[in-house]
Amino acid sequence: MDVELLKKTRVGRVLRISAPSGQYTVEYSGYGLGFESVLVDGTVVARKRSWAKMVPWFQFPIGPHVGDIHIETKLWLDLLGPFIGRLESFVLEVDNVVVYKD
Repeated sequence: MDVELLKKTRVGRVLRISAPSGQYTVEYSGYGLGFESVLVDGTVVARKRSWAKMVPWFQFPIGPHVGDIHIETKLWLDLLGPFIGRLESFVLEVDNVVVYKD
């Protein structure tokens, strides 16, 4: 399985995954101000709501695979919002295997 980073923003990532089952574009958006979301090929596949901090984990389908995104932020990012901070850690797993990390 190959993964290519297409776009990186302070609180977002767009990745292309090439797998035997096909090619998929996975987008994480942390700009939702408590409504972070994950899209696969342009369709929302996971959306979570949080009032106190950014959501740290998403699980979602990527074709026949299971994807997990784990993020870490600094406390001040959770308190002040995504427009002034950045993700400290972003990890994408596919079928329990880390395929991308920054």
